[in-house]
Amino acid sequence: MHFFPFASRTGLSNDRGVLCVNHEYTHEDILHGAEGLTGGVGPTIAKVRKSQAAHGVSVNEVRRTAGKWQVLRNSAYGRRITVNT
Repeated sequence: MHFFPFASRTGLSNDRGVLCVNHEYTHEDILHGAEGLTGGVGPTIAKVRKSQAAHGVSVNEVRRTAGKWQVLRNSAYGRRITVNT
């Protein structure tokens, strides 16, 4: 996880920026149920695509107002980057 502050008139902002979160590890038994990725009928295209979609990075614009952080839901910066992006 890393916070990238936006530039302000006085330098870098401590109250607004982009927060990036890495989704590097998934628990395949939770993601695919008790059979996991390789159990049951084995790996399928659907299971592999689901695993690929679970990995990546979330990018969110955040702002601190009155001491409380919030995600700006309609931000042009917000996105999810996956293995297939």
